[in-house]
Amino acid sequence: MPAGSDTLWDIAIAEVEKRENAEGDDEGVEISEKSVLFMGNKNGGKTTIILRCLDREESPKPTLALEYTFGRRARRHNRPKDIAHFWELGGGTSLVELIRIPITSSNVKAFAIVLVLDLSKPDELWTTMESLLQVTRNHVNKILTKLGKTNPEVATEIKQRMWNNLQKDHPDYELVDPFPLPLVIIGSKYDIFHEFDSEVRKIISKTLRFVSHYYGASLVFTSKSEALLLKARILINNLAFGFDKSKSVSVDHSRPLFIPAGLDSLNQIGAPPASDSDIGKLHANTPLELWKKVFEKTFPPKGSCDLQYTRDPAQDLQYAEYEVDVMRAQKKQDPLLRKCTPVSQVAYPCHSQLEVNPLSGLQLSFGLHQHLIVIGTGLANSVRASHTCTAYFCHEHATELQERELHHIQQHRRYSVNDLFGQELDQYKRNASKTWKEMDFDLD
Repeated sequence: MPAGSDTLWDIAIAEVEKRENAEGDDEGVEISEKSVLFMGNKNGGKTTIILRCLDREESPKPTLALEYTFGRRARRHNRPKDIAHFWELGGGTSLVELIRIPITSSNVKAFAIVLVLDLSKPDELWTTMESLLQVTRNHVNKILTKLGKTNPEVATEIKQRMWNNLQKDHPDYELVDPFPLPLVIIGSKYDIFHEFDSEVRKIISKTLRFVSHYYGASLVFTSKSEALLLKARILINNLAFGFDKSKSVSVDHSRPLFIPAGLDSLNQIGAPPASDSDIGKLHANTPLELWKKVFEKTFPPKGSCDLQYTRDPAQDLQYAEYEVDVMRAQKKQDPLLRKCTPVSQVAYPCHSQLEVNPLSGLQLSFGLHQHLIVIGTGLANSVRASHTCTAYFCHEHATELQERELHHIQQHRRYSVNDLFGQELDQYKRNASKTWKEMDFDLD
């Protein structure tokens, strides 16, 4: 407290010194930076969970391939904020190869995985989980192999950390195979799952308990309920910001599961939900394979085509782009354009590419071959929107296409064709014996 005789100036000086001392204390505090990849069933609720973890009041939107955001948290008051990078893989299992983008040798030491499984679709559950985790594990193992040669200390540290959640005296220590990165498995849409038959819920719950324990992962069931989302948030904050994780456990199959890594056991989980005679008929080399066969006997998996969404993505309304669709439709309907072949498919490429306006990014390609001309790719508004023109190799209709398409662009550009192409245009005129009109281009 300032003395009664202190002036306002004295108080201000004391406050500045106090803040400078506090900043000096923070100089030795290292800012943590971690990454978390969310993956799982398509439309499984990954975006909703991320937004809730970051306290963002936004409506979730469909994820396009691989999306990124970040969050910041301070571990204590008046301390620097740690940073967490959140990656989200869309498309279920169809885009799993994209995991190579966020997981690299430079950040693998501070990386974690959140697998979101849709409890309302048990016939997709095992295949989705197996596909995503297997590809991720293979990729991480390749990184660790390289690190073993270039940075063996980091590789050793990551491999040792895999066992942090399971003590050596744990009875299951020799029976599990921990995932190489910290892993949280979230069973989403518990509100729908809760309406299933009790025996069905028990089979799914026991199976996910086994898988989580086998991989050294945490398990939590969640829904739109704020209380359940809070439990998921606790586990994710532990991965992303190093916050303390809860020690509470809920293993009652009639209630939402919440089991932090290392707090379950095979003895508590019990045997696979099948009769002894059925288990005897199943040939499995590992406990994981046995549980898989028992689970898929009850819930036969969907075909791979259903899970991987292999339909033409160009027809997916999620990726619709009006201007591009208009151009494609026009090309299909135009008999002149159908007789043209894109330059990329012929032996001689364009002689040069000239950028008309660096700000817009519109490029016109020009070639010296007598049958090689440059045209726009559709309606004027489409050219303006896409900022791209395409070169075509045409035999018969060069002049007509040339003049028509330049007329489209004329509405938006104000440049002399001669100014743009200079001597190349004169050479083209002589070689092709075509008449080029000097046209004004105007594109705002």
